[in-house]
Order: sequence, then structure tokens, then C-alpha cells
Amino acid sequence: MNTSKRVDPANRIIIGSSILTFSFISIILNGSVIVALAHSWSSFRKQPFTQFVLSMIIAGTIYTIVNFFVSIPCSFNYCPYLQDDTLLMIMSLPNTLSFAAYLLANFGFAIYRTCIVFDLLRHCLRIVQMITLYLPWILAIYTVIDTTSRGCIKRFNRWSVGYTYNCSSCNVWFGVSFIDVNFCAGQVLPILMCIMYGVMIANIYWKKAHNNGKSKRFQALDVKLAFQYLLVCLIQYLASFLFYIVPKIGNGSLIALIAMNIIGVIDMGLNPLILLIFNARIRFSTALLFQFIPCLRVKQANLVTVTVVIKRSTY
Repeated sequence: MNTSKRVDPANRIIIGSSILTFSFISIILNGSVIVALAHSWSSFRKQPFTQFVLSMIIAGTIYTIVNFFVSIPCSFNYCPYLQDDTLLMIMSLPNTLSFAAYLLANFGFAIYRTCIVFDLLRHCLRIVQMITLYLPWILAIYTVIDTTSRGCIKRFNRWSVGYTYNCSSCNVWFGVSFIDVNFCAGQVLPILMCIMYGVMIANIYWKKAHNNGKSKRFQALDVKLAFQYLLVCLIQYLASFLFYIVPKIGNGSLIALIAMNIIGVIDMGLNPLILLIFNARIRFSTALLFQFIPCLRVKQANLVTVTVVIKRSTY
């Protein structure tokens, strides 16, 4: 082990505290959305939008939970219970799995929404939904199994405080290194999604201007959802870009190490935050869970009205 890369103990406390703080916030946000969906599942389960949301939120939760067993204790105290590197590698695998699942699930939802907005594959839309909902997880699991079997093993380096691969030049597909695959996927897919949502928004406004007969309420929901996930994709692209550019310009500085460890966590936490801000159904279902807090109580009469209005909304 290269001890020259060891981080100063005082800095380790700052880094560990930063990861802990942002991970805790992310878990609260993701957990709130999951519990809210489960609490009102009878009204949510028939909405394809909700199923995609749940897929992305579960991926974000797994990604964040790993920090509490790996990066946080390894930052504070070298995670002494993980002295065996093999065990450390095994516990780091969900980090790769959840990141790939989150990115691909987001992309799958963009494809599904494109079919909705542009009225594509209308006769087999249910099949498109199933493919774009479950294929991301299948591909993510395959990626982890395949790359691990090829020796591209990811682990958290307790000394330099950051995730590293066992072999940075490991070629996985068509002679391309896994590091390059990660970089391209993290950059290209969010850009493609941003373009897709931008085209969706332009198409919706074009249809509105030419009065194609679609209700204004439905058009407003389409635009709102497209703007919502355009923002999610922009943040995802920024997080991926910073993840790769920060180490190059940071040169091992404290700020760079903190950024490297919290960028992904912030990305996973902003998705549920955006949902809570923009989506009335999820926001009110979450509020119902905290009725015991005076400031979040909603009068029963208003709740009935809100429920009726929400149930008429479709995504």
C-alpha cells in the first residue's frame, strides 16, 4: 500500500463529516419519497411515472446506504472491520451497481416519455414500459458481474479516501477501458436525455400553438414533467463532469477530496428533492406521513379536495 497517499487525520474528519452530512440528507429525502409512495401505493401503482420514480429512488438509496458501511467509516477510522480488501471490494460493488442502475433508469424513462409525447409505438406502449423499466437493472447487474469477472474491481481506498479500480487500464468491451466507458456513459447519456427532453418541450409547445386538440391540462403536465427531468438530467451531467474533472484540477486538495466523495450523493439526493418540489402527488403523500407535525397538518376537507384533483392527474 502506498502510504504517501495517506490523507492527514484532521482532513479525514472533515471529509468523513461531509460525506456523513450529505448522505444523511440524501437518505432522508429518498426515504421520504419511498415511504410516501408505499403509503399511498393503491393510488400510485397504476401510474407508470411512479414506477420509474421508484426505480430511480431505490437506486439512489442503495448508492447512499453504501456510504454508511464503506466510505464514512473508512474516512473517519480506516474501517478496521474491513481489513480484508476482498470484503472491502464486495461491499463497494453496490456503489457501481446503483450508479449504473440510476443512470440507465433515468435514460429508460426518457425513452418512455419520448414515446408518449411523440405518440410512438402506441400499440405496444406497455411492452416499451416494461423494457425501459426493468432492462436498466438487468444491464447494471450484468455490468457489475462482467467487469468484476474481468478483474475491474472497484473498492474504496481507505488511505487516499476515494473509490478506485483495481486496474485503471482494464479493457472490458472492444478494447475500451472501463474508466473510459464510465466517463463516456456518464457524459453522453445525460446529454442525450437533455436533448430528448428539450425536443419534447419544443414539440409540446408546437402542438399547443397549432391547437392539435390535446387538452391544455394534459399539455401542462407534459411540459412540467419534461422540465422536471430536464433539470434532473442537467444535474446528473454536471455531477458526472465534476467527478472526472475535479481530481485533475484539484491535485489531491481537501476541497477536491470532499467534492469527489459527495458529488454522487448530492446527485442522488437532488432527484427526490426535485420530485417533492414539482410533483404535487408525492408532496402531499409525504405531508400525510407527517401529520403529527403541526406545520404540516392538512385539514381533512382540503385533503379530500386535493385527493380528488390529484387522482384526475395522469403522467
